Amino acid sequence: MASIIASIIFSAVLSGATVILFSEIYNIRINRKRWVSITAAISSLSASIVTYLNEDNILYVIGFFFTLLILIALSAKAWDILKFCLELLNSIRKGKITAFQAVIYMILTFLALAITYSMNYLDKPTSFGLFAGFFIVAGLLIWRQKTPKKQFFKLQQMLPTSKIGSMAMGLVEVQGKAIAEKQQLRTAPLSKRKCIAYHYTVHQETKDSERKKYYKTINDETKCAPFKIQDETGSASVITDDLSLISLPPTCKYEKGNMRYVERAIFNHDTIMLIGSAAEKDNQVVIQRDIENDILAVSPIESIKHWNKYHPLKKSALTFIVIAVFLSAIVLTIPYEYNGQTLTLMFNQSPLLSWLF
Repeated sequence: MASIIASIIFSAVLSGATVILFSEIYNIRINRKRWVSITAAISSLSASIVTYLNEDNILYVIGFFFTLLILIALSAKAWDILKFCLELLNSIRKGKITAFQAVIYMILTFLALAITYSMNYLDKPTSFGLFAGFFIVAGLLIWRQKTPKKQFFKLQQMLPTSKIGSMAMGLVEVQGKAIAEKQQLRTAPLSKRKCIAYHYTVHQETKDSERKKYYKTINDETKCAPFKIQDETGSASVITDDLSLISLPPTCKYEKGNMRYVERAIFNHDTIMLIGSAAEKDNQVVIQRDIENDILAVSPIESIKHWNKYHPLKKSALTFIVIAVFLSAIVLTIPYEYNGQTLTLMFNQSPLLSWLF
């Protein structure tokens, strides 16, 4: 009888903890009534098993629940990896990244995990070298990665601003007002204002396996109406297929529960900068996606001014931080001895510098 009571108590505690852990890892909400019902059912089943088999088998029942807790905790990492792969697949389908970029991301992720878990079996110089090599390669890949935003601001600094009435055919940068007919304007989803283009995102607050909060994008929608860009010298129609909206400031946003809604939009007569390829179609000049540079992008003038002002400062600060961290890492890895007034630096024992000796 004592074994049965002990089985009920232990299985109730462990099964309750298992249900809570499972719900937290996989972000499943379980109300109190269901939690009590599940715990009671598992406890009763455990007591029945002990009674039917043998009272001495209580240790097997308790061991089962402990094993189950460990397996659920370990499955959290596998679940994070699976979600990461699914998000990459979704990004490929939406055209945000290429399949090659997704493969690079996966390789870097698995390399990071492999290096992390193999540190216990490697000496310090090897571990440090692997981590340094990993971060250098990852940094170079991220730096070299082409995105519409990077491409836009890079070309914006290189190209001269052309007048629409006298621009040459080919890759151009033009500045003017966005003009669209009223009947073709879109309705922004949050503000309900009529606009030329909008970017609408919905983010859900969730938690990873380490209980850290982050916002996951569950909806990403971009709509654009046909429009023209006009300056004092003329106008040109914009072929809006695959138009990228760059650095639009939020025009409306709010939060409700664990959801965040953000709207960014370009309205009629807003002053914008457009980069694309000028061409002649049906006896009129249009601006379309440039195939060679893979770009057709637009950004508000205020956003461009802000980027031109602060990006060089951020770049200089980031360069300084990287150099400072690298030099600090070198200094911190050099063993030393201090005897009285003598400081001895042992460069030959440093993980970074020992190969020089």
